Amino acid sequence: MKIDELPNGILSKDSKTDHFETRRSDNQELTFIQAEGIFEKSQIRMDDELKRSMGIINDEGDFTNLGLLISDQNCYSITAAFIQGGSSLICKFREEFTGSILKQCYALYDYIDQFNRTRSEIEGLYRHDFRDYPLEAIREALMNAVVHRDYAFNGSTLIKIFEDRIEFLTFGGLPIGLTSSDLKFGISVPRNLRLLDVFRRLNLADSVGIGFKKIERCYQGERTQPSVDVTENVFMLTLPNLNLDREHPQIHSESYVRETEDLSEIERSIAEFIGSKYEVSRKELETSFGLSQSRAVRTLNGLIDKGLIHSRGNGKNTVYVSKSKKW
Repeated sequence: MKIDELPNGILSKDSKTDHFETRRSDNQELTFIQAEGIFEKSQIRMDDELKRSMGIINDEGDFTNLGLLISDQNCYSITAAFIQGGSSLICKFREEFTGSILKQCYALYDYIDQFNRTRSEIEGLYRHDFRDYPLEAIREALMNAVVHRDYAFNGSTLIKIFEDRIEFLTFGGLPIGLTSSDLKFGISVPRNLRLLDVFRRLNLADSVGIGFKKIERCYQGERTQPSVDVTENVFMLTLPNLNLDREHPQIHSESYVRETEDLSEIERSIAEFIGSKYEVSRKELETSFGLSQSRAVRTLNGLIDKGLIHSRGNGKNTVYVSKSKKW
């Protein structure tokens, strides 16, 4: 999915979760030892006055769900796993991170960094180091997964580290009335405004919705690009391993030749046309190639069956995207 800027958060479809942050926490026995230490590093004193201004304590003096997320007793965890090989069949390492959501972020960043190798090239007297994954891209992907998830779900946010990519899976689908094609316009619909404010105070997040722009910039000019997949309840951001592409650039071109060598002329033309676009509707293909509706449908279904494209949306909002789509 080519995206200039994805929404910095998504409103929940369930009205019961719309005010999650401001609701009174079921657990009122909260402590903030971990969070206070993190605020102290930013030279911010986390006293009751600050807790009230941030919304950790409500007007009645009770702790809110925002307070629960920031507290040592936070019940929402993040699980990170290192998957050996290119498939998800062998989980070599797995760790669950608990405690304050702030502490989880710092610990997760360090955990991911263990698997972020450095590739070095020598050019004359100079050495150039290249990380598998740009550090800024990891930071932004992690912040997005934490700040903008739907905390109405009790499951753990999941980060899968493969040899060729990192997948950030978090709960939260698209806002009602929006389709995937709307994302390219840079819509910013924060789900957890108060949590976002906490991260802004610690200089961990931006307030103007430029996180995905930063990720896009990290991969500018690269052969492989980040991708986004959205279902009704899950948002997944994938960061590709840049060093793997630099070491084995022929993998991509050889794979494309194998995948397309059995295509008909019209299938190949449409596959290349879709690959050159952000996304394509059936109507656009019919107009561009002079196809009837039935032939366009047959051709698109054939390309889907061959794994070269996939569809997003339903009914008249259905669009088609290349499996090798870049932003």
